Amino acid sequence: MLLSLGMDTSLPDCIPVFLAADEAYAPYAAITMLSVLRHTRSRIHFHVMDGGIRPDTRAKVVETCASFPDARVEFIDMGAIGLKRLPNVACHTVNAFARYFIAEIRPDLRRALYLDVDIVAVGDIAEIYAQPLNGHPLAAMREDFEGNASILESRWPSYTATRNYFNSGVLVMDLAWFRENDAAQRLVQLTHDMRDVMRCADQDVLNVFFQDDVQPLDWRFNLMTAYVSSFLACHGDSAREAIQNPVLLHFAGIAKPWNSLCGYAEFFLALAKETVFWKEIRASFAMKALRVPSSIARHCPVLIPLFLWINLLGFGVLSRSGKVPRRAHFAMKRDVARRLFWVI
Repeated sequence: MLLSLGMDTSLPDCIPVFLAADEAYAPYAAITMLSVLRHTRSRIHFHVMDGGIRPDTRAKVVETCASFPDARVEFIDMGAIGLKRLPNVACHTVNAFARYFIAEIRPDLRRALYLDVDIVAVGDIAEIYAQPLNGHPLAAMREDFEGNASILESRWPSYTATRNYFNSGVLVMDLAWFRENDAAQRLVQLTHDMRDVMRCADQDVLNVFFQDDVQPLDWRFNLMTAYVSSFLACHGDSAREAIQNPVLLHFAGIAKPWNSLCGYAEFFLALAKETVFWKEIRASFAMKALRVPSSIARHCPVLIPLFLWINLLGFGVLSRSGKVPRRAHFAMKRDVARRLFWVI
């Protein structure tokens, strides 16, 4: 299904951006798309790999991009591509594996940029898309400040590239290489082989498949907001530079800006406020992050700032990961709540 907003995709400055979403994640995809359009001067062709988005929701996604005449939005029915042959894994749906098929979806493209939908752009993505691959089939950010690599190695002994474990939320892909090497079908088979050992779904599979054959992306192109402290502890000044000048904010992990008082949430919620999804997202945030009763969140949202103030004063019932000392944790939550007050 193609919903075009008018653009000549033959132009060399047209960036093909792929995202994967189902009905539940379509609003977040729309916000990712809006953030990209706000900060990117090049023309954008969005390919939404559709895992079951309703027609009325697709129309709302397109409406989000309507004020950008150089944008194009296309929905690809992933059921027709054969996505259902892949397994559901833990908390991940089969749509997590949609990125395997990008080279097959657009056989005319030689390069593409893939983005997860828990990402907000704060800079121009053309800089990412233009990154040299230096003969590698893929460019991605190394995720060497968390423990996923060692866990994968313990579960899948043939994986040896632990120092180069990468995050799959932002990928620059050499699509010609994917087609020439039948990568999609090989990834499907590997996914079935690993279904009982994978922890991070497609990310573990892609790491096993590519091992060291990946061009590293600068950290500013995939700043994982939940792991800023770990990132700083591991990389010091180089991490600080990325944190001060990011291009993409990636809300990787369980805490998302629609369900928690996570760091950088104000960037996501400020954009959400400009979309037709705002009432739904605000209610979800209020109930999950601020513990606002459903009746108030949905029918009396004028009271939501009161609950934000309660959290700001430190009286809220807040969950914590255990990685951050209690005092620092609540200070961080209060700081987020303070920045969100004028958004909510």
